[in-house]
This record gives sequence, structure tokens and C-alpha cells, in this order.
Amino acid sequence: RSETQSEHIRRTTRDNREFDGSHTDSNPGGGGTAHHGPTGGGRGGGRRSGVNELEVGSYGDLQNRARPRDGMQHDHIPSKAALLRALQQQRRRMTPAQRRYFENEATAIEISDALHYRSRTYGGRQNQQIPDGNGSHGPRVDVDADDVDTAMWRDLAQFWENTRSYRNDLDEDDVLDAIQEVVNRNRDLFARLNLI
Repeated sequence: RSETQSEHIRRTTRDNREFDGSHTDSNPGGGGTAHHGPTGGGRGGGRRSGVNELEVGSYGDLQNRARPRDGMQHDHIPSKAALLRALQQQRRRMTPAQRRYFENEATAIEISDALHYRSRTYGGRQNQQIPDGNGSHGPRVDVDADDVDTAMWRDLAQFWENTRSYRNDLDEDDVLDAIQEVVNRNRDLFARLNLI
């Protein structure tokens, strides 16, 4: 049996790579993040210092440091809609302030506009009918909200495939490190939010 993309990512990042965690977001609440790419990153003198492709952190931190029209987007993994739906199912009601907090606290990866456009949850793809695991079908956002961990792996499998098909100029090790950072950050986030 051939290995699926998701299985390949899991095997590569979890079992066969020595990952010591030194590249993870040391402050999942929105502090420092790891940096990939030749230009580095960081904060500077009150100005937006920018973010680098494959940088992982909280959506709010990436958004606050982004430069306008840089050709990059901060992609929630799993999708913002699925995460908020999962939290609504758990908490019943959220105030607008709580909703904004969770949107900004969610894990995101900085990717090119083209990669974001090809993601499995971009735009109207959230409403596509997919198998729900119970022999039925439902909107992707609902299926993903029911299991945010599986949704994350599906998003990462599509991301991995897209980096191999559309952006094969990205270093494979950098991509796998970024995937591992997403997984590590989400494990902590999901546990803190009682989603796993």
C-alpha cells in the first residue's frame, strides 16, 4: 500500500526526524516565533519588520508584523472557521472580544498568496460537501470542526503537496520544520482549549 501525503508528513516529522523543539514558538500566546528564509525576521524599533515565508506563530503576531502588499498571507491551520465552530460547539456562546482573541491566538503559517489560494479551505471550499466519517457528507467546515486535529493534518497534507507541486523552490527541510512547528503549537493550543 502506498503512503498517503498525510501519512508521509506524520512519519517524516514525528518518527524519522530528530526534532528537538528548538524551532518552535517559545510563547504560544503570541510572543516570539521561529524564522525561516534568508532574510531572518524579528522586531525592530516600532516599525513592522515583516514576516518570512514559512514562519509559524499566532495569527495575530504574524498579522501585526506583516508588511502591506508583500505577496504573503497568514494561513490559519486548521482553518479559522473550523476552529471557531469547534469552540462554539464547546462553549455555546462567545462574545465578539472572545472571538477576536481566538482568531488571533490560532496557529498560522506565512505563505505566498499562490499557496494560500491552493489550500483546502480557501474561500468557498469551506462549504464543499465532504465525507464526515459516519457514512454521510457535510460541509468541510463542520467536518473539520468535529475533529480539529484531523483537520490540521489534512490541511498540512495539502500544504505539503502544494509545496512540492507549485512551489518546489522551497527547501524541503524548511517546509518540514514549519509543518512540525504547526503541529507542536497546535498540540499545545488544542490542549489548552480542551479540543483534544
